[in-house]
Amino acid sequence: MSNKLYYSILSVCVVAILALTIVSVAVAKMPATLVPLTDPLAPFLESRAYALSKGATAEFNKMEWVAVDQANKKVYVVMSDITKAMSDGEGAIQVKENRCGIIYVGDMDQSYNV
Repeated sequence: MSNKLYYSILSVCVVAILALTIVSVAVAKMPATLVPLTDPLAPFLESRAYALSKGATAEFNKMEWVAVDQANKKVYVVMSDITKAMSDGEGAIQVKENRCGIIYVGDMDQSYNV
Protein backbone atom coordinates (compact mmCIF):
# COMPACT_ATOMS: atom_id res chain seq x y z
CA MET A 1 0.00 0.00 0.00
CA SER A 2 1.41 3.38 -0.94
CA ASN A 3 2.01 6.03 1.70
CA LYS A 4 -0.44 8.34 -0.06
CA LEU A 5 -3.26 5.77 0.12
CA TYR A 6 -2.37 4.94 3.74
CA TYR A 7 -2.58 8.59 4.79
CA SER A 8 -5.84 9.04 2.88
CA ILE A 9 -7.42 6.11 4.72
CA LEU A 10 -5.98 7.38 8.01
CA SER A 11 -7.43 10.84 7.35
CA VAL A 12 -10.88 9.38 6.66
CA CYS A 13 -10.71 7.38 9.91
CA VAL A 14 -9.67 10.44 11.94
CA VAL A 15 -12.49 12.50 10.44
CA ALA A 16 -14.99 9.71 11.17
CA ILE A 17 -13.83 9.46 14.80
CA LEU A 18 -14.09 13.23 15.24
CA ALA A 19 -17.56 13.25 13.68
CA LEU A 20 -18.74 10.45 15.99
CA THR A 21 -17.33 12.30 18.99
CA ILE A 22 -19.16 15.48 18.02
CA VAL A 23 -22.41 13.57 17.49
CA SER A 24 -22.00 11.80 20.86
CA VAL A 25 -21.55 15.12 22.65
CA ALA A 26 -24.57 16.59 20.84
CA VAL A 27 -26.74 13.58 21.71
CA ALA A 28 -25.67 13.75 25.36
CA LYS A 29 -26.97 17.34 25.52
CA MET A 30 -30.35 16.58 23.93
CA PRO A 31 -33.47 16.90 26.08
CA ALA A 32 -34.76 13.80 27.85
CA THR A 33 -37.31 13.10 25.09
CA LEU A 34 -37.28 13.80 21.38
CA VAL A 35 -41.02 14.42 21.19
CA PRO A 36 -43.46 15.54 23.90
CA LEU A 37 -45.10 12.60 25.65
CA THR A 38 -48.48 13.94 24.49
CA ASP A 39 -47.47 13.43 20.85
CA PRO A 40 -49.27 10.48 19.16
CA LEU A 41 -45.87 9.06 18.19
CA ALA A 42 -44.49 9.21 21.75
CA PRO A 43 -45.33 5.56 22.57
CA PHE A 44 -43.24 4.50 19.60
CA LEU A 45 -40.39 7.02 19.74
CA GLU A 46 -40.14 7.39 23.52
CA SER A 47 -41.36 3.97 24.72
CA ARG A 48 -39.59 3.99 28.06
CA ALA A 49 -40.48 7.58 29.04
CA TYR A 50 -44.07 7.16 27.80
CA ALA A 51 -44.55 3.94 29.77
CA LEU A 52 -43.14 5.57 32.89
CA SER A 53 -45.57 8.49 32.47
CA LYS A 54 -48.43 5.93 32.43
CA GLY A 55 -47.28 4.27 35.64
CA ALA A 56 -45.17 1.42 34.27
CA THR A 57 -41.84 0.55 35.81
CA ALA A 58 -38.70 1.99 34.22
CA GLU A 59 -36.39 -0.40 36.03
CA PHE A 60 -35.90 -2.84 33.16
CA ASN A 61 -32.56 -2.39 31.48
CA LYS A 62 -31.23 -4.31 28.50
CA MET A 63 -34.39 -6.37 27.99
CA GLU A 64 -33.64 -7.75 24.57
CA TRP A 65 -36.45 -10.07 23.61
CA VAL A 66 -39.76 -11.62 24.62
CA ALA A 67 -40.94 -14.83 22.96
CA VAL A 68 -44.16 -16.77 23.45
CA ASP A 69 -44.41 -20.54 22.99
CA GLN A 70 -48.16 -21.01 22.61
CA ALA A 71 -47.96 -24.78 22.22
CA ASN A 72 -46.27 -25.25 25.61
CA LYS A 73 -47.85 -22.17 27.26
CA LYS A 74 -44.48 -20.57 28.06
CA VAL A 75 -43.14 -17.02 27.80
CA TYR A 76 -39.40 -16.35 27.57
CA VAL A 77 -37.86 -13.00 28.55
CA VAL A 78 -34.22 -12.38 27.62
CA MET A 79 -32.07 -9.76 29.35
CA SER A 80 -28.45 -9.25 28.35
CA ASP A 81 -27.30 -7.36 31.46
CA ILE A 82 -28.97 -7.22 34.87
CA THR A 83 -27.69 -4.34 36.97
CA LYS A 84 -28.60 -0.97 38.45
CA ALA A 85 -32.29 -0.42 39.15
CA MET A 86 -33.17 -4.10 38.80
CA SER A 87 -30.77 -5.19 41.55
CA ASP A 88 -30.39 -2.13 43.81
CA GLY A 89 -32.70 -3.23 46.64
CA GLU A 90 -35.33 -0.59 45.75
CA GLY A 91 -38.41 -0.47 43.53
CA ALA A 92 -40.70 -3.13 42.12
CA ILE A 93 -38.09 -5.33 40.40
CA GLN A 94 -35.54 -7.10 42.54
CA VAL A 95 -33.38 -9.73 40.91
CA LYS A 96 -29.81 -10.84 41.48
CA GLU A 97 -27.19 -8.90 39.50
CA ASN A 98 -26.01 -10.85 36.46
CA ARG A 99 -23.62 -9.15 34.02
CA CYS A 100 -23.75 -12.14 31.64
CA GLY A 101 -27.49 -12.04 30.95
CA ILE A 102 -30.28 -14.46 31.64
CA ILE A 103 -33.40 -16.05 30.16
CA TYR A 104 -36.49 -16.06 32.37
CA VAL A 105 -39.25 -18.60 31.66
CA GLY A 106 -42.83 -18.13 32.80
CA ASP A 107 -45.85 -20.41 32.63
CA MET A 108 -49.00 -18.98 31.02
CA ASP A 109 -52.59 -19.83 31.85
CA GLN A 110 -55.42 -20.15 29.31
CA SER A 111 -55.80 -16.34 29.27
CA TYR A 112 -52.07 -15.86 28.64
CA ASN A 113 -51.46 -14.47 32.12
CA VAL A 114 -48.01 -15.27 33.44
